Amino acid sequence: MNRFAAELRAYNEAVQRKKARSEARRAAGVRLPSRAPEPPPLAFLAAAWPPAADSTLPAASAARTAAAEATAAAAVAFAGAAMGHEAAAEAAHAAAATQPASAQAAAGEEWLRAGAAWRKAFESLEAAQRAHPGGAGAVQGAAAEVEAAQRFKHKLRGLCSRAAEGLQ
Repeated sequence: MNRFAAELRAYNEAVQRKKARSEARRAAGVRLPSRAPEPPPLAFLAAAWPPAADSTLPAASAARTAAAEATAAAAVAFAGAAMGHEAAAEAAHAAAATQPASAQAAAGEEWLRAGAAWRKAFESLEAAQRAHPGGAGAVQGAAAEVEAAQRFKHKLRGLCSRAAEGLQ
């Protein structure tokens, strides 16, 4: 008997055993739940605890501000990484300009990394602004830095495109 036939026979025997156990449970009147039970509602927790205001929990406000500042710092770091990936993509694209299309894959990968880093930068900045709606100084500074990096990127891209047009 070949291996496939042996595995098929073992599978069929396991299915038959499972059916037999199921029939035995059904005959005994045992019912298993068809899905997991739902968790209890959390309304009792909301009623038991008063809403936490900044005046009652000053540590919560400080923690929220610290988290917003850390997230804003991450946004600036992601923007810097995006700028680095874009520079690497431009360099790879320039190096592969005389190469076949398959050699330009490195430039495409760097552009994808740059796009992901920009997305993370803006998501982090948005999360920091949501965490501290009043706008902590670090959050506002990070927003200004990310916007400045974005403006620099657009200005540099415009200069590069005008230079490329002048060479043609």
